[in-house]
Amino acid sequence: MGIKWSGISEDRKHEIFYTIDSKEAFIKAEKKGLKVIVPEDNQLQIDIDDENQLAVFEERIKKLKTHNFEIKDVKIQESISGSPHRHIYITLEEHFTDLERIFLQLFLGSDPVRELLSYERIREGDEYPTLFLEKEE
Repeated sequence: MGIKWSGISEDRKHEIFYTIDSKEAFIKAEKKGLKVIVPEDNQLQIDIDDENQLAVFEERIKKLKTHNFEIKDVKIQESISGSPHRHIYITLEEHFTDLERIFLQLFLGSDPVRELLSYERIREGDEYPTLFLEKEE
């Protein structure tokens, strides 16, 4: 599956994937004085862009708890885009795959475009399909 490459030159293929490749995030972070946060095997990164997504998150985190997901920690902070954008870090007891992480993040209301790009990075074999850029503290 992955990106449909038929009829696309090798240079253009590289250009298209380069824009979503995690290596680009590390380059951007270095240029802008940001840090890259890659989740541990038991962490979720929820990208919230507006109050509606936050309301979905608040409702669905309750459902996650009722289905025997043991949540160890939840941290909410403003994203580098500023308010109302937020990054939510959730640490769970159990470990999961990158694909399971994307599913759970979508369920919890994370930005669906971000999660689609993360899925595309998995399909392309990217080492870090999920990550956040944050301000240096």
